[in-house]
Amino acid sequence: MKTFKLIPILALLIIGVLFSCESENETFDTMDADNVADNTASTLNQNPNKVDLGEAGKYAILSKSGVTNVPPSAITGDMGVSPIAQTAITGFALSLDSSGTFATSSQVSGKIYAASAAAPTPSELTLSVLDMQAAYTDAAGRTNPDFLNLGAGNISGLTLDPGLYKWTTALLVTTDVTIKGDADDVWVFQVAGTFNMSSAVRINLAGGAKASNIFWQVSGAVTLGTTSHFEGILLGATSVAVQTGASVNGRLLAQTAVTLQMNTVTEPASTTVAIGDLIDGGVVFWVNPDDNTHGLVCAMSDSATEVEWGCFGIDLLNVPNVAYNNGNPMGPGAEIGYGESNTNLILDDCSGAPAATAAGSLGDGWFLPSINELQEMYVHKEILEAVSGFNAFSDDWGYWSSTEYDDDYAWLQFFIYGGQYDSSKCVANYVRAVRAF
Repeated sequence: MKTFKLIPILALLIIGVLFSCESENETFDTMDADNVADNTASTLNQNPNKVDLGEAGKYAILSKSGVTNVPPSAITGDMGVSPIAQTAITGFALSLDSSGTFATSSQVSGKIYAASAAAPTPSELTLSVLDMQAAYTDAAGRTNPDFLNLGAGNISGLTLDPGLYKWTTALLVTTDVTIKGDADDVWVFQVAGTFNMSSAVRINLAGGAKASNIFWQVSGAVTLGTTSHFEGILLGATSVAVQTGASVNGRLLAQTAVTLQMNTVTEPASTTVAIGDLIDGGVVFWVNPDDNTHGLVCAMSDSATEVEWGCFGIDLLNVPNVAYNNGNPMGPGAEIGYGESNTNLILDDCSGAPAATAAGSLGDGWFLPSINELQEMYVHKEILEAVSGFNAFSDDWGYWSSTEYDDDYAWLQFFIYGGQYDSSKCVANYVRAVRAF
């Protein structure tokens, strides 16, 4: 007969009762080419707001029409194409992962996604492309530029201060350009025509300027010449051609095709995050130690109360079963990083599972945490509950994890004292959803 181990009296009473299977920015005078002195574009401008990339910000390269490559190239970050299929990605010698949701390549330090991959990749890519288009529209729609038609469309040799720049023509760079400002400064470049960088030309950063804060919105075709170097987030309405040996520190987000020829593309370094930060509608409770920029957030409040785990007595063939290991749940299915896949597998094998469905009800990307993801929340409970607007965890109820014990039991986390126990799937408990960032 199954028993709960070392459960305090309060928890025993609870489980005994429940155990049943039934701003617009301020603007200033516009500055044109005649007002530029000492090769520096400077005015009393106020920083524009950053362009929100949404889900598109997860990719080093995102294209609607495909990515062609003359190898070898070196891509650091994920790559995606949609609505076109994986066949539109050439020159990477792709290897499809056993999950069918992404591919890999020796030339890409990340995952490669295509609309032809297995679910949930197609729907996630659709959202990313919509966010890319929204980001382009946002950047293009900014008004009252600080600089209008600077250099008559040729900014070669200039040093560019933070601000909103607009060109009603093509933009040309034939000698090195410097983007200078602080780490929090933002640049938005609006280009109505084509954008061309000559061979061996560099865009350099100075004063702490960050590629992640530089946005190039280009209506026409983009050409980065041979061995040139580009900095920033490129939002292109048409094609992006990166010629032989050119390098990019930023992102290439194109609404048509991207062509590469022995290039290096590196997604920009992100700002490190900390436990308790507010990101993507939740509060950070775990930060990936490999990069200190990605991790997991938990929702600000419970997404369900007094709900069963569900699927009692059902053999969920694809969901890992996790037993006690030295008194604790350990291994595949239990550890940090398994919550999302557990949730997807539960819903695949048992559609409508109450706890998993409740977690996903918050929207795309939210899922039921694994048992040790819940334990990580407990470890940082004091920090999380100190965040303004955060609804405290219940001390009177357990929280369901997506970690299964067997056909009849699943793992449960208590926040009053940190206990982890296997409990009948028929017991009603709480749900706190999480998502990755």
